[in-house]
Amino acid sequence: MTAYHGTTAPLPSGVVHLTNLVPEADAHAILAALDISDVKATNEGVRVPLPNGPPQAAVAAARAAFKKAAAADSALYGELVEAPLLAQCVAYGIKGSMAPHVDASPTRSKPLVVLSFGLDCVFRAGAAKLRLRSGDAVALDAATTLHGVDAIIAGTAAQNVRVSLMFYAAPPPCERGDDGALDGAAALFDDESDEDDDYAVLLFYKYARWRDRDAFRAAQEATCSALQLCGRLRIAEDGINGTLGGPRRALEAYIQETRRQAAGQGVSVDDVDWKWGAADPARPLELQKLRTLSVKACREVVAFSDCGGVDQQAIGAPPARKVDAAEFHSVLESGAAGVVLVDVRNVYERRVGRFEAPGVRDADLKLRQFSDLPRALDDGALDSAKTILMYCTGGVRCERASAYLRSRGVAGDLCQLNGGIHRYQERYGNGGFFRGRCYVFDPRMAVGAPGEASPPIVGACRRCGRAWDAYGDERCDRCRMRLLVCDSCDGDGLACELCDS
Repeated sequence: MTAYHGTTAPLPSGVVHLTNLVPEADAHAILAALDISDVKATNEGVRVPLPNGPPQAAVAAARAAFKKAAAADSALYGELVEAPLLAQCVAYGIKGSMAPHVDASPTRSKPLVVLSFGLDCVFRAGAAKLRLRSGDAVALDAATTLHGVDAIIAGTAAQNVRVSLMFYAAPPPCERGDDGALDGAAALFDDESDEDDDYAVLLFYKYARWRDRDAFRAAQEATCSALQLCGRLRIAEDGINGTLGGPRRALEAYIQETRRQAAGQGVSVDDVDWKWGAADPARPLELQKLRTLSVKACREVVAFSDCGGVDQQAIGAPPARKVDAAEFHSVLESGAAGVVLVDVRNVYERRVGRFEAPGVRDADLKLRQFSDLPRALDDGALDSAKTILMYCTGGVRCERASAYLRSRGVAGDLCQLNGGIHRYQERYGNGGFFRGRCYVFDPRMAVGAPGEASPPIVGACRRCGRAWDAYGDERCDRCRMRLLVCDSCDGDGLACELCDS
């Protein structure tokens, strides 16, 4: 073993202490780029959100740390020099006596790099005490524990907190056998409440062609299983469509690993719109979590050719122009003649929420399923429209629906809402033209605008007509479509509006 500068005993094998890795001026710049203005000086560490990812200077410093560590132990760190890096930022106060710990299985987790900013401190690494000054880094393998603060030495950080950026390399950590917590950087704050506090839903899609779809599907399933994510992935011949739920840090690790896997298939996911959803704080979290994992190979990202629909591969037309929430809102606000709203979602989705704007016609296609769209559009109802505003939950169905309309030679200006209802709700909340809740295909069922009060109810009980937007187990007696039935009524013997007509 080799004794490294700044320690009181030899460091364990697989630990490299890197002093003065980041010059003081750069360290202060990185610290300033991290928004820690609301971090309080507490005994326990707190996670610092990184909504835009870690500062690029910090990423470069972490990469440099891996390279320097590889020079000391190429077998351990060499493979990580170009690996995707995943980051966790933590902070704790000047009077804190404990720090979040990093420990892991020696066989199933990748090494870490810890970059220290702010106040100096003394960590325990095995039997050694390791002093980290601002701008120092430590590279450690998965078998080593780094935890406990023996001292925090007052420095120049105005915030009176010490900040660490912890990087680990994809593939991300796996489950630890003894207590089920995630290893490596994901083990930070691994108390049971953290998983609930951090629960999120990730929604995304990508149209692409895979070199080996089956290999990509297997890799995706393995990654989701390792990260303990639940949800549904459709790995289609023409792309991927996914809804996943789990701790946010695990979902972020999934994104990074998917970038790597897709690149191996000759596909870039840099243009993917990764959408984040949250649980409704007014409902028990346990009722909103995804509980199972399904990763299926299928023909189409969205089922368009099922049940007599059109083969997507035969359409051959490009999708419509994408407009952001602001432009979509502006067109609705104008109420111009000839503007038509086209919702390509199913009837049971529209019941609980939809766009409504004065002077704007709603085509109301009455779709039982997405593959009914060609039939619904064949009546020429849109032929006279000057502007067609198409929307769905997140955009994936509009891509195919708008391409189909183009293939039919629709003359009007055809637009699709980029990011769907999800992005519109984020921008306008309850103050826009979307009324009610957005139906989602996970246990949350229907969601309002993030951070806002419950929106007015636009749905109604199928039996008594009472305002109602909470789906239960009731279904149409004929076609089995979901029905809205209030808690005072019986759903037996009811038919949906499509079967009744």
